[in-house]
Parts: sequence; C-alpha cells; structure tokens
Amino acid sequence: FDVVPAVDPQAEFAKYEQKIGHHMALILSSNWNTQAWFKQQSLMLWDSAICGAAIVKAVWDSGLDGGIGNVSMQRRDPWKIYPDPEATSDEDLAYIFEVNRMTYDEIQRRFPETSEALLDEIIMTGDSGDMQQRPSVNGSMANRMVVPGNIPGNAGTPWGRPGQGTRSAEQVMTNGVNVYECWIRENSIEERQTTDPLQGETETVVSDCWRVVVFSGNHVLLDTTAEELWQHDRHPYSRYVDDETGEFWPVPIVTYLAPCQIAIDRLLASMQSNAELTGNPIFMDVANSGLARTQIVNRPGLRLSMDAQVANTAGAKPQWLSPPPMSSDVLQLISLWRSVMENISGLSSTQKGQTTGGRQAQQTIQSAQEAGFVSIRASQRNMETCLARTGTLLVHL
Repeated sequence: FDVVPAVDPQAEFAKYEQKIGHHMALILSSNWNTQAWFKQQSLMLWDSAICGAAIVKAVWDSGLDGGIGNVSMQRRDPWKIYPDPEATSDEDLAYIFEVNRMTYDEIQRRFPETSEALLDEIIMTGDSGDMQQRPSVNGSMANRMVVPGNIPGNAGTPWGRPGQGTRSAEQVMTNGVNVYECWIRENSIEERQTTDPLQGETETVVSDCWRVVVFSGNHVLLDTTAEELWQHDRHPYSRYVDDETGEFWPVPIVTYLAPCQIAIDRLLASMQSNAELTGNPIFMDVANSGLARTQIVNRPGLRLSMDAQVANTAGAKPQWLSPPPMSSDVLQLISLWRSVMENISGLSSTQKGQTTGGRQAQQTIQSAQEAGFVSIRASQRNMETCLARTGTLLVHL
C-alpha cells in the first residue's frame, strides 16, 4: 500500500500529513506480512476464477495482538455473501447479507454485551440450516432434525418422526447457529448552511449512509450505523473481478477454460486407451480351435495347442487384434487446445517460466507483449482498485 494524504500540497502542514501517510503505509505493510494478507489475496484470485467475483472485508478485530486489537483484511466466502440482486458492483448496493455459522463462545466474543440468557435462547431457537454452505453431495439431509418419511405411492415427503435425522440437537448446539449480518443503505437528512443565498440561510440535504443489523433467529445482536462503528460511512466489503461485464457475479474464467480442458482430457483418454490396447491387445478366437477352455495370457513363453485343421485354414486362426494406430493430428489438436487456453487465461509459456525460441531480442519483445496482454492488464487494474478501496477502509479503521 502507498498512502497519500488528501491535502493541499501548499498547506503548512502538508509535510506533516505526508509523514503520517508514510507511517500509515509502513503499518499496513507490516500487517500485510505479519497477518499474511497475501494469503487472502490468493484466495481472492481463486474465488474470482471459480465464482466470477471475490469479496474482501476490512474489519477491526479486537482479539488480534493479544487483545489489543488491530485491523484485518479478510476474504469472505462467496457462498456466504448475498448481495442486492439489482447491484452491478459494490458501489451501487442497496443491501448485502453475510451469513456465518457461530458457536456460543464465538457469539459471546464478538458481542460481549449480550446476556447469557439471550445467548442460550439464540442457540436454542436460531437457524441451523446449511444455506451458507457450499454444495455437498450428501449434505442436504445432514442438518435436518428428521429424515423425510415416504408415503405409499409418493416419492417422499418433508415429514418424519423425531430422531430420524443424521444430526442430534446436541450436535446442532455444538456446531452453532447462523448469524446474519446485513448492511443496509438508508437516507440521512440534515440541515446545513445554504450555498445559494437566494435559497435562504439553510437548506436540507439528503445523503446516503449505511446501517448494520446483526441478528440470529428472532433476536438482534447489533443495530447501529457505520459512522458509529468506524471513521467511515461505507460498508466494509470490496469486490474483485477479472473482467467487468455489468453483473455483480460475472462469468468466471473457469467457464471458458472448462470446455477446452474437457476436450484435452477426452483426447488424452483415447490415447491412453489405445496405448493399453497395444500393450494388451484383444484376443480373437475361432470356433473349433481347441482353445475354448484355455486361458489366454499375453506373456512370453506361453505355449498353446490348437486343432491342426484350424491352424492350416487361412484367415480363421486365433490371433491378437491389432488396434488402429492413433493419428498424429491428436497431438496437434491437444497443442491447439492448450494454446486456446493460454489465450483465454493470458498465461503464456514465457510467464510460466518456459524458454521460447528465437533470438534474445525477440524474446524480450515477446515478453513485453505478453506482459501487456489485455486480460492480464484488466485483472491487475481491478485488483489494484479493490486493494486500494480496501486499504482506504483499513486506514479509516
């Protein structure tokens, strides 16, 4: 991070503000290394490739540094984020939900002013569903207290006897409940001195501000504005995408790469199958060969005895079936698909550490061209914007 103060460079305290900005950049750099924020950045790149967008959150964690507290940049799982469906970015959100599974102890740490009686009631009555979890093959029935029972003539019903579920009430209490954190954009009305003398001495100004409501079940754990929590009036989320398409969740790059990878896998599977047939071919036997009850094993030194009449018959002998040879175009097709994937992702051979042919000057020019690839530039620009917005929130904290 590089912190630059928003101050008139000709002001008397400009140098003082610049020194404070330099000190703030050193603090952020220290946190980047000590808290391993680069790991969060790697997860952001992964989320963007898989889900289309990555979400990073700038928060103040009172439990860091032995209870002294410190800022924290956290990557949030996209499966736990529910943004406004009409939003196209993190700037035009009307609201955004975040769902986290919290235990009794975690709720008590994050909201220490909550009474024990209220915590017990939240744990007993809170939502314990799995809506915030990633899709699982066998996870749909695990969080229900009962297993659906079948009615004769019907495939299944949502009802069953208590105790048939795969999880007990004790396990639900141990694993915690879902806590919903909702950030809502609302209007703030204030009176200020007018800028136009013809309109009177004061004027009414309507601006937007953000309110956070944290609840679980029927109980609200926190209800306040962003200004009362921090020194900025904005939600703590920042969004990163490889390429902007006008949607909050754009098409991830894996969607474009998956068909190419599937085609390569099919070609490699056919080549593998052909190689195995060549090393262990199919044995074709004929009727009345005398080998009907003999186990044929493809190995040197094996001796077989067959009927003399069959052995002297042309074209009717038992023999190994030779598989057709693979075309040389298969390898060229695999190279074509690999080049297509490199063009889609922008990761060429030079960037992956491979040596290209030609003179040194040609390699230098090629490397410079590949570094200026459109998708790489767009991804890097979006990453810098996301980190700059997150760094601004961290500085406010």
